[in-house]
Amino acid sequence: KETNQNSWLNTIYRTSDGCIWVSNQQDEALIKIAPDRSVHTYLELTSVRFVVENEEITYLAGEEGVLYACSEEGDYQAIPLDFALPKPDIFDMAFTSDSIFLATEKGIFTVGKSQLIDPTVTPHLKVAGNVESIAIDQDGVVWFAHPKGLSKLEKGEQVTFNRSQGLPSQYIVQRGLLIDANNQLWVCTSKGLA
Repeated sequence: KETNQNSWLNTIYRTSDGCIWVSNQQDEALIKIAPDRSVHTYLELTSVRFVVENEEITYLAGEEGVLYACSEEGDYQAIPLDFALPKPDIFDMAFTSDSIFLATEKGIFTVGKSQLIDPTVTPHLKVAGNVESIAIDQDGVVWFAHPKGLSKLEKGEQVTFNRSQGLPSQYIVQRGLLIDANNQLWVCTSKGLA
């Protein structure tokens, strides 16, 4: 379906159940396309900017601290995050076995998976400011993108990489980090893949 010519698609994501999720930048809607090609439009979820799946739970996240958990049936439930006001936009998410890491315009925050009924959002003390993307490798190293480049947080130590360390650009696009099946980090920058 064609959308408003002044808008652009913000995300497309395929979940393990075969559904395709699409959102756009103009606050028009979040759309779920089922494997049978039936379309469900969530007009009320205009602030959702991306979809990600972990352990068979589909998470919908975006502006002003919005975070939802969605069931296979398409029902969703808001996860009330206890951010200080104003609530930050959520740009990306990563997961460990017991925590959700949120990359936001105010830094990295963590939420314990066991706390999703009544979550407490904890700021990650080493990381403040705009974090556009986040990934956690199989060794538990937290990788994140910010205006100064790419950083890794390992055993409490933070190391930052930028053009002088070989990145094509220090600007890494939102949701531009990926850990592959071989535990290799891929970085999508404004001037190419690293």
